[in-house]
Amino acid sequence: IGEIILVVIGILIALQVNNWNELRKDKKQEIYVLEQLYQEFKSDSIQLDRFIMLTSNKAEDGKLLRKAILNNKKLSRDTLAFNAFFNGRIVLFESFTPTFDELLASGSLKLISNETLKNEIRAFKQDLLTDETFSYYEKQQIKKDYNLHLYQYFEPEIMTYLWKNAPKGMVSLDSLNTYSMNIEGFYKDPKTIFHINNSIGVDSELSWKYKDRAMIRLASILRNLKEEIDKYHD
Repeated sequence: IGEIILVVIGILIALQVNNWNELRKDKKQEIYVLEQLYQEFKSDSIQLDRFIMLTSNKAEDGKLLRKAILNNKKLSRDTLAFNAFFNGRIVLFESFTPTFDELLASGSLKLISNETLKNEIRAFKQDLLTDETFSYYEKQQIKKDYNLHLYQYFEPEIMTYLWKNAPKGMVSLDSLNTYSMNIEGFYKDPKTIFHINNSIGVDSELSWKYKDRAMIRLASILRNLKEEIDKYHD
């Protein structure tokens, strides 16, 4: 009987040690995942901050263009072309978190033991996916309609020129003289203000969503990830 008891105790101890080793292994794996997620969501926040600035500036450029047209104020050809064409671009944020996507696809989300954190990340990603599926399509259509209107009065190739030269500060009056622009027609067409207003609305809404919704939620995710990581190191 004594020998049997010793064998049972030995087996129980071995099982306990094995369980402890598995838990230790899982914890190491979890902290690795959390640290990867922190870096990826940190990159997301940096990218999103840039998009907030871009959408906000685009909305202001659109308002400047609208004010000039309503007041019949002649802008220089380079300023007009810059504002008119970049107002037609759309800046759509897409989260890039391959670690979370892999966990989700492989059914390994259980590695994240904090259920609140896990649900917070899942909700953030799902909301972005919903926006991409429904809202983004509508906004892209508005910008497309704006550009079709713009190309009636400006040579479309101007956009290529601006992409190449505007970041370098090389846009000038003389350099745009070779491109066709019907500025008077653009100003007088009543549909111009309609399309500009729609475009401003798109950029203003995106700026608000990025700043007052997505960025706040990202900050919360990063804060909670940091707390979980610090628990392990403590």
